[in-house]
Amino acid sequence: IEPTTRCNATCGTCSRSSIASDKLKVDLSLTTTKKILETFPDLTFIRLIGLGEVFLNPQIEDILKLFKERSIKVWIITNGSLLRNEKVRRLIHQYIYDVGISIDSTEKEAFKEIRPMGKIGLDEVLAGIQLLIKERNERKSNVIIGIHNTTNDLNYQNIPDLGSLCIHLGVDYLAVGFMENWLVRGDPNYQETADRIHTALQYIPFIKK
Repeated sequence: IEPTTRCNATCGTCSRSSIASDKLKVDLSLTTTKKILETFPDLTFIRLIGLGEVFLNPQIEDILKLFKERSIKVWIITNGSLLRNEKVRRLIHQYIYDVGISIDSTEKEAFKEIRPMGKIGLDEVLAGIQLLIKERNERKSNVIIGIHNTTNDLNYQNIPDLGSLCIHLGVDYLAVGFMENWLVRGDPNYQETADRIHTALQYIPFIKK
């Protein structure tokens, strides 16, 4: 389920920059969430993922409460920009089963190039991850914490260093994936995105090695 299209980053690997402006600040509502739960009464696991930053949905805590009331495990991906915020970490500890944090490079300049987030850079994201892990290890929760990497032509050679960073941080897993094309044929930048994905797939042998 896509929780929001709001975002505080302009990632070069994201299709968000190509969608209509009136779609850029759309949030999953409590009403829609309740309809989803009514429609699928046997849900046991939900992924909150999409073109936005999950914690920018102003109703995210109330939505997570609904899932918890149904004993539904929630997995999310976040860009990590808000992890230094104590409230955000509390929501993770209280409601999230598995949190994946996006890091596309261990090199500060490459990180900024791939994922511009204003004044928030790699150091700030790592600081938030370290706080989250420290709290988890102090028994605030049993949340699974992982790193997600969107592999592309700008960062595929950085994967070994990213693996070393994950070991240093003490996260539970590293997920290596590729760009996704959220556009359809005829949309602006559809073919450009498709071509970049095709190029990235050529690095699979390197990744396996």
